[in-house]
Amino acid sequence: MIMKYTSPTIVKLAALLTCVICLVDATQRFDIAQRESVGTRHLELSPLPQSNKLAIAEKQRIMAFYDKYQEETDPLSTLESLKVLSDEEQENQNGVLEQLYVGDKKLTLRAVVRSETKTSGQTVLALIEVTNIATNANAAVKRFKVGELVFGYYLDNITSTQVQLSRAQTGQQILLTMYKPGLKN
Repeated sequence: MIMKYTSPTIVKLAALLTCVICLVDATQRFDIAQRESVGTRHLELSPLPQSNKLAIAEKQRIMAFYDKYQEETDPLSTLESLKVLSDEEQENQNGVLEQLYVGDKKLTLRAVVRSETKTSGQTVLALIEVTNIATNANAAVKRFKVGELVFGYYLDNITSTQVQLSRAQTGQQILLTMYKPGLKN
């Protein structure tokens, strides 16, 4: 049976067919390589959308969705936090506080920074934000060390999240903290 397919005519025909297939393959490969090198490759681009603007109703729907996640603030609580405390109210401030009111200023502990130098050893600084409530001016962050006066209060101690302040005239002992106790991460 193999003898039937090995006749000289069939072998010549198979060789010719193989040469034609190889020639077609080589010309196609060469043609593609030549087009890519010249940069004449044709790409079909999909048309861009005419407008990417949302319809007004769609925009309102999206905004309403995000509005429910906005933190609700009570305007009265915001106004109360900006009011200046009376001298009596300021003298009654004691214990653990997130904010300390001194005169027309609000003090908030923002950070405790520890640094070590070869000459002075370890230095611990408390960064306290000072906001002038009366003028509603921009807050400034000031640095304080243990033993310094902080707007009439003596800075007794600095820990990683708190500073201890005292005032001898009124007997106040205040622990100014960065966050509410019990909410530590």
